[in-house]
Amino acid sequence: MDFTYDSEQNDLREAVAGLLGRAYSDSEQRRRVTGTDPGFDEKTWARLAEMGVLGLPFPEEDGGMGAGPIEVAVVAEEIGRVLAPEPFVEAVVLAGGLVAAVGTAAQRAAVLGPLAEGSSVLAFAHAEPATRWSTSAAAVTATQDGGTWRLTGVKEPVPNGARADVLVVSAATDSGTALFLVRGDAEGLARTGYRTHDGGRAANVTLDGTPAELLGEGTADRSADVERAQALARIAYSAEAIGAMDTALKTTAEYLKTRKQFGVTLNRFQALTFRAADMYVSLELARSTALWASMVADAGGDVVAAAVRARLQTSRAGRHVGKEAIQLHGGIGVTAEYSVGHYTSRLTAIDHLLGDGDWAADRLAATVDSYPTVDPLGAPYTG
Repeated sequence: MDFTYDSEQNDLREAVAGLLGRAYSDSEQRRRVTGTDPGFDEKTWARLAEMGVLGLPFPEEDGGMGAGPIEVAVVAEEIGRVLAPEPFVEAVVLAGGLVAAVGTAAQRAAVLGPLAEGSSVLAFAHAEPATRWSTSAAAVTATQDGGTWRLTGVKEPVPNGARADVLVVSAATDSGTALFLVRGDAEGLARTGYRTHDGGRAANVTLDGTPAELLGEGTADRSADVERAQALARIAYSAEAIGAMDTALKTTAEYLKTRKQFGVTLNRFQALTFRAADMYVSLELARSTALWASMVADAGGDVVAAAVRARLQTSRAGRHVGKEAIQLHGGIGVTAEYSVGHYTSRLTAIDHLLGDGDWAADRLAATVDSYPTVDPLGAPYTG
């Protein structure tokens, strides 16, 4: 398989890397941005919109660029490389992806256009207290009052839910899980935002008879649409994790080349060099799996299964690279002033978004009996 980017994809990568590299040229700049609400730089968000990044995966008729999962992965990797806090995956890939997949032509124009222009931020309000990574809604219910849909219940955590101009909310109906659009200023909507350990933002969203607009036509169960959107987001998060791991490894390797102990640099100690080499192996295994998953999605393959495999590999690699980066730095690795701890924190956050490594391993284990049995020489086993 050819994992190399074409010229247009390389141009996109260089453009996004240049913009984000200037915006977050050092870790102190990121700490300043994440230290105040909304937790990301609105100007950088607008510049990403000017480059067409925020409309990247949407059809041109909806105001987008008509690109695919590979281009999304290119952008997500550059975001991870500098830990840019802009909610690209959350707003564009996940919430925007659901609107693009389910919404009517009028809804797509009304929601995706402003998102692509950078004048609106979307969030997917799906997770509910006491649930873990489900594709359906239960605690938030939708009922019709006259000709208006009204939602009642609590969603938490909702990434960037306090800042979002429009919420895509899942809710239980008689037909299953439906999706709704809720405006940020809607009656009966209460949002309590808070900071997450990686510097991001999440919110408790309470709906009390909140008026909502049904997304799409009819009240068919949208659990499969949610599952597919989550899978595409998992692949994008895997790419973001690749960028973060790549920087963490390079930072660690440079530290080993410059930090001296007993009169020599740390890279002269073979045991430490072997540990850095193991970090590289983990990164490259994760990179190959994430790129493969992007290609599966681009080709219209089984994106759900590919995303689970990518999640498992990047989960294991992220934990390995993050912990080793801190260990090989010693005490400085856990200080707030140094970058590797922040990379590890973000890798940990990604691991717990939309299903962690243990969840992915359980999903894969449940499908083991669906594969044909082969003998050691590779021929199908006939018993």
